[in-house]
Amino acid sequence: MSGFHILGAAIPILPYFLLATYAAALVSITLTAIALFSAGAFKTAVTGKRWQWSGAEMVMVAAVAAAVGFAVGRLLS
Repeated sequence: MSGFHILGAAIPILPYFLLATYAAALVSITLTAIALFSAGAFKTAVTGKRWQWSGAEMVMVAAVAAAVGFAVGRLLS
């Protein structure tokens, strides 16, 4: 199981080792969104929902969490 944690953590971080900052940010966001969508689509094997909705839901929840985290960071800095 820890291998999946390492893989999940590596997806948004690896582009920063390989690319310039702006390009790395774009690649990181894109790869993370693809990974989240895939995980959401995959969970439909258990939930029975439509895979498109489940994938989009996972991306939306993560985007809201990231926005809230960013906002709290800005408020506290």
